[in-house]
Amino acid sequence: MGQELYPFTGYVDFRELLLMPENATAMGALGNTTYGDVFRSLSVPLNEELLATDPNTGVSNVNQLLRPLTGLMSGEEGTLIYEGNVFSFTFPADIGKLIANISAGVGDLRIDNLDTIGDPLSLLMPMFMRPFDLDNKFGIGLGGRPLRFSMRLSINILLIDDETRGKPLNTLWTCPTLFLAVINDVYFSIQKSPVTLQTI
Repeated sequence: MGQELYPFTGYVDFRELLLMPENATAMGALGNTTYGDVFRSLSVPLNEELLATDPNTGVSNVNQLLRPLTGLMSGEEGTLIYEGNVFSFTFPADIGKLIANISAGVGDLRIDNLDTIGDPLSLLMPMFMRPFDLDNKFGIGLGGRPLRFSMRLSINILLIDDETRGKPLNTLWTCPTLFLAVINDVYFSIQKSPVTLQTI
């Protein structure tokens, strides 16, 4: 028996798993076929077709998948809508002479222009001389269409009678407001937290 070409380490080398042999070798791997061709055959069209970007706008082909998907979910392509209450909480406040129940909530969440993903873009991309790490990053809000968040914030302060300590006295302040954020050309990256897959 000769020496094993690929010693078992207990972890998957993503360069060998996802890259063609010549590309894996360029990334510092052995370039063998230890894990077969199934994942490799899926990785190539994922990166070269689905995640490919327009050289002029930097916008990715993946948006062609996001548009009908978000359209089915919200009725508007590139938009996600969550109507009604998203979350809320209530807590008591006893500060000096102020005794009240304060409640706050977020609702009617809307995110527009999700179909603007593009450069810099990589998904499950092996890294040079780092066999157990994957590089994942994407830009959003590209093509002159900024990412937009809107939600309804509500704050309610209910005064409590100092003598009965728990019986509502009157509402001091109720403030339903609309919060809007516009984000243009955002870049998200997950590089310093490696994704490690352990074999059994």
